[in-house]
Amino acid sequence: MWARIGVETKVDGMTWTTFVARAGKQEFPAFLLGWGISSGEASNPLRALVHSFDASSGWGAVNRGRYSNPKLDDMIAKAVTVADDKARETALIDAERVAMQDVALLPVHIQKNIWAMRAGLTYVARADERTLAMDLRPQ
Repeated sequence: MWARIGVETKVDGMTWTTFVARAGKQEFPAFLLGWGISSGEASNPLRALVHSFDASSGWGAVNRGRYSNPKLDDMIAKAVTVADDKARETALIDAERVAMQDVALLPVHIQKNIWAMRAGLTYVARADERTLAMDLRPQ
């Protein structure tokens, strides 16, 4: 799709270990990477993907584009210390909003799982997207 708008592209498939080593050195002008969290809580991707890179703390470890916003860094640091669930959720949503308004990342795909089954059965989806037959229940 990038080539359609005039951006010269080349797909370079490689093993995960090769990619991680090269991406960590900022060798790619652009790359596609997936990120998933099993908790459903935003502190993990905020710390890893959009917090300014800080080798000493490990925060921003996967921020391979080296996006940096000190205001957002402060919001993330404060949000992860909030113990009250509702207040923490609000603080994390505020931080997510800043990251998305800044276009810290360019999300191109949002994974959504869909289940279909016959009448009389029910399944409650898991946050980690695993589908286990033993979790299927009669209605």
